[in-house]
Amino acid sequence: MYVDPIVDRLDSKQCIRYRLSRGATKYVGGKHYRDLSMLNRDPSRIIYISGNALESSLQPENCVEIKPWKGDVEDTTLLDLIPFLEYVGKHRPADIQTVLASYQGHDIAKEFIERSKEHHRRMQEQKQTSRLWRR
Repeated sequence: MYVDPIVDRLDSKQCIRYRLSRGATKYVGGKHYRDLSMLNRDPSRIIYISGNALESSLQPENCVEIKPWKGDVEDTTLLDLIPFLEYVGKHRPADIQTVLASYQGHDIAKEFIERSKEHHRRMQEQKQTSRLWRR
């Protein structure tokens, strides 16, 4: 089994439980495609994050495509995704594919922050309204 030293450095605490190596690809039309079904996991619980996720996976509904990393120390793309990933991990939506579809065409990290702010604003308004009715 091939062990990727870069992934090992990124995941030093072994948070990523299942990885797809070359053996988990299908060769179609001269190109290797990641086959998430090879993980033997419920597809509604899988997120595949990659710089070329949509063009390299057989299950685009599970993909989060990010800007490919080119060694720039100022690139925070993966760090920016942390709040979204923490939320998903904590709240465990029934179908991650539906969640990802709701972000289609948007930068997930930025859109998640905007949605969170809007949700917080609505909750504050609701709290204020309920206080007025109690008096």
